[in-house]
Amino acid sequence: MRKQIYYSFKTLVHDRVTTLIKMVSIGVGIAMCLLLFTRISYERSYDTGFAEHERIYQLWMEWKFSDYWCSPGESCIGKIGGGLYEELHDVVESATMVGGWMDNYALYDGERRFDDTSVAADSLFFKTLGITVLQGNPEKDLAMRDVVYLSDRLARKMFGDENPVGKVISYDRRIPLIVKGVYRAIKPNSSMRPEAVISMPTVLSRDASEGFGYNYSWHGGDSWHGYVRVKDGELDIDRFNRQIAEVVDRHAPTDENAIKMRITARKLTDTHLMSDDARNMVVIMTVLAVALLAITTLNYVLISISSLSRRSKAVGVHKCIGAGQGSVFAMFMWETLLVLTGAMIVTALLLFNLRDLIEDTIGASVSDLFAPERLWVVGIVLLTFIAVGGVLPGNMFAGIPVTQVFRRFTEKRSSWKRALLAVEFAGVAFITGLLGEIMVQYHYVINKDKGYDSEMLVIGRNMAQDSVAEDAYASFFVNLPYVEAYSSSDSDPIRGYSGMFVRDGGAEFSTRFDTALPGYTQFMGMNTVQGREPRKYDEVMINQEFIRRMHWNEETVLTEHPVLDIYGMPVRIVGVLEDFNIYGFFEKPMPFLLVYTTSAKNNVWLKLKAPLDENLRRLRADMKEAFPGVDNEFESYEKIVTDSYDSVRTFRNATLMAAVAVIFITFMGLIGFIGDEIQRRAKEIAIRKVNGAESSDIVRLLAADIMWTAVPSVIVGAGVSCWVGDIWLRQFVVAPRAIWLVAVAAGVAVLLVILACVVIMSRKTAEENPSINLKTE
Repeated sequence: MRKQIYYSFKTLVHDRVTTLIKMVSIGVGIAMCLLLFTRISYERSYDTGFAEHERIYQLWMEWKFSDYWCSPGESCIGKIGGGLYEELHDVVESATMVGGWMDNYALYDGERRFDDTSVAADSLFFKTLGITVLQGNPEKDLAMRDVVYLSDRLARKMFGDENPVGKVISYDRRIPLIVKGVYRAIKPNSSMRPEAVISMPTVLSRDASEGFGYNYSWHGGDSWHGYVRVKDGELDIDRFNRQIAEVVDRHAPTDENAIKMRITARKLTDTHLMSDDARNMVVIMTVLAVALLAITTLNYVLISISSLSRRSKAVGVHKCIGAGQGSVFAMFMWETLLVLTGAMIVTALLLFNLRDLIEDTIGASVSDLFAPERLWVVGIVLLTFIAVGGVLPGNMFAGIPVTQVFRRFTEKRSSWKRALLAVEFAGVAFITGLLGEIMVQYHYVINKDKGYDSEMLVIGRNMAQDSVAEDAYASFFVNLPYVEAYSSSDSDPIRGYSGMFVRDGGAEFSTRFDTALPGYTQFMGMNTVQGREPRKYDEVMINQEFIRRMHWNEETVLTEHPVLDIYGMPVRIVGVLEDFNIYGFFEKPMPFLLVYTTSAKNNVWLKLKAPLDENLRRLRADMKEAFPGVDNEFESYEKIVTDSYDSVRTFRNATLMAAVAVIFITFMGLIGFIGDEIQRRAKEIAIRKVNGAESSDIVRLLAADIMWTAVPSVIVGAGVSCWVGDIWLRQFVVAPRAIWLVAVAAGVAVLLVILACVVIMSRKTAEENPSINLKTE
């Protein structure tokens, strides 16, 4: 074995340039493969970090309008958790309800601000989700008002090595919270991952005047996430859901004409992949990862097979001195392991030195991706490479007869190499086509007209506690020289609106609604189709989708249907808005209703003069100087819009990295293949030149030979990219026309680059003196 390793090492050192190319190309490919495969494992293992996660179920609620049920949503009525715990005690071990909207505001330790995620939860939160409590008694503590539990990560961030228990922090500088306990930080691939848990009485003991007033009942107020831990992991889920329905019917009965609701339980570990977007992303990343692993491995096979003509005599010599097929095979396997070792060093260097770029691109930390529970992924990738990249060419080398030491070797099985090259060409066409579609779509949704103008807008929180303070704030803002306009509303288009049931004239649906100051639609750049904004409390404005849901005629709506019944109160429709985008271009147009108000609401909007970034910095500085005790960080709304497509940007960047790796690997293989073909056919080329062939004829001959392989391969790759791109595009409701042409253009570009590579490499041989290659004959 020692001799085999020695000979393998000497072979690699002797052909050091090829060895370096192998190590770098494999290292780049393996790095991307590992990132993609570990990210897939990361996505598929969501919510498995909770203790005995197989016994945890999440509650989902659906509403029925007319004759159809809406899609299940995670937001439930507040009392359902306690009801199930009390009435299904033979099945339910514990249950908890969680309010995620606490994350709207920050936590403070004195003047230090912490934007870490916080939730409101009841006393069974930790028991239900199986989170390890390091200090405190949550079942007692979280039943009290103004209590908070911190994760050990946030506790260290706030207090260093000090014991945080007994410390007092504040929520939004308004509510003092005493730290009663510490829990182990939850794994990042968890759908419920707060860094601070605030006791439920803290919220329920305060009303709307203090910024709360949430509905915690059996009727409405679907603002809570519900979780139950069952006693038996082998639960009959259908029977359990029937029991849940019976509990709901007892506490929230509905008559025949009422809007109905249904609550069901599903395993918590299914929550993440219930999203079509998450499932499609996993499918696409799997296709990318498999394609990249295949290209990386087959490229190594291609380079190895291409060296047969050069290494055949060396193999023959080894066989002359007694080496059998097994020894030659073992030598090549050791060579593969040595190359892979060097490649893994390249991989480690890439992961370490590009850590920040990788984490921004992949959307997860490298340490989380390569956590101990995911190291099996690394093992499978490496074993796959060894099994395919080592065994296939190893068998071919072992099969070289001993007689090759006495004559020139001629490769008879070039079809092997062409098949491998075809796979690589198809892979490049696939990944560049997909990358092109993703980049075009990202640019399209970022720049498409949203139905409102976000370009110069900034948004902040209304800090006024009364009308006097409100007037002072408004006066301050409008008198700033760089502020063009001021407005206020309850909500905003990207982060979404609250819902309101509409039941009027036989129509049943949920509309989004907002409350805003006069002039808000003009301030936002929204288009009024007809009528005007509301000017009284009993006036409203609706959008075109609202009219469609009501089955009205848009042209006559203001005259034929001037009055709308909202929760038993008649309101007058005075205007119609053109549909504008809500929640980004992931959602179809939604019905919308605008209500009049004269007082500033949750959001303060400012339209700044250019340049935006400079004036936003001035605004923040002036705010701190004028209101030193007020924490109101204005944000660019255009940035908020762009950030709403952050998952698209992340996937675009990941695909770009994969594309760079695939292109690099493939063209390393192509260069090796062309070089081998030129060497193999050198005498044929020389004879053709002696017989009168021009240099251009030789180049054309070699180019045509490669293009016969490249063209069908690229067509297949472009076709697959169109198919995968279509799956990815399903998350959007808009896309450019004929976006598949991007994949076609990418395929053409790949063919042109291949052709250029062939021409450049073959030109020297085509122009040299043919006697050089004929003198040994």
